[in-house]
Amino acid sequence: MLQTILRKSLLILALSAIADASAGSDCCCNKECSVNHVKTSDIRFERRDIQLGGMDSLEKEFTSSGKPLLLSILSPSCPICIQGIVQLADRIDSEIMDIILIWTPILDNDSPNHQRPVFLNKGVKEYWDAEGEIASRAAESLKLSGKAWDVYLFYEKNSVWHDRTFPKPAFWYHQLPENTGAPADRRFDLFKINEDLLTLTKGKDERVSEIELIYFEGCPNAGIAGENLAAALEERGMPKNFKKWNSNDPEAPEYVSKFGSPTILVNGTDLFGAEPTEYPACRLYGSRGHPTKEEITEKIAKLNPAG
Repeated sequence: MLQTILRKSLLILALSAIADASAGSDCCCNKECSVNHVKTSDIRFERRDIQLGGMDSLEKEFTSSGKPLLLSILSPSCPICIQGIVQLADRIDSEIMDIILIWTPILDNDSPNHQRPVFLNKGVKEYWDAEGEIASRAAESLKLSGKAWDVYLFYEKNSVWHDRTFPKPAFWYHQLPENTGAPADRRFDLFKINEDLLTLTKGKDERVSEIELIYFEGCPNAGIAGENLAAALEERGMPKNFKKWNSNDPEAPEYVSKFGSPTILVNGTDLFGAEPTEYPACRLYGSRGHPTKEEITEKIAKLNPAG
């Protein structure tokens, strides 16, 4: 169902792009008109409150999303930035994709009090990154010189943020000059964005179909982790049966030995975002050696919202 809705939404995006591209050539003589034929004079602006943000705020929003995600870093006084994000945000269904905008000081007139566009999509979340930390960290991740801005980063559902390292997107686009190091084949293009989004979701069944509990022989936290997992599944109205693997068992699958104890895999992926490692160890979940029932329930609910 999610894929069907997403594909319909993206089809609308593509058809809208066709309509934009069919605009008369004379409109390009208007200095307010970008290559995508959206005039800033047609966009409504207002001054409104904005939350202060930084890496911590972004990481929290990113981790709690549970949907495919568009993250964009923008200057509030850049007309081309405004044109790009309005085209995208107002054509994406907030029910199927989250949108986080990071406004940051790039140009001389940029400030948190600057007028910003009014979006039809009311699910857009906005932050003001006063120090430009996010733009700098994103530039490192994307291998850009200076700061990353006027960029549009797309992430798969339940993407993971590791150790304050700015997460690499599944794909991204930009409206930056060549001297920034931004790749030419990633220039903002609604048709290409639409194709990438379809590829990103094609053939993926993201609902819970297989659950595994991995543990070491003698791990003191394995038992409570299993109990909490069973209780969480029961609360979600799901069968309480799941596979248990002792990673020291020579008969266990090879991938089992690459996860610490206790680990919960859902559809082959760590429920809490850990990557396989050559040197697995005891797991920590915050200050504990096991996840709580509530933590497991919350994660599974994002994967299997219908229960």
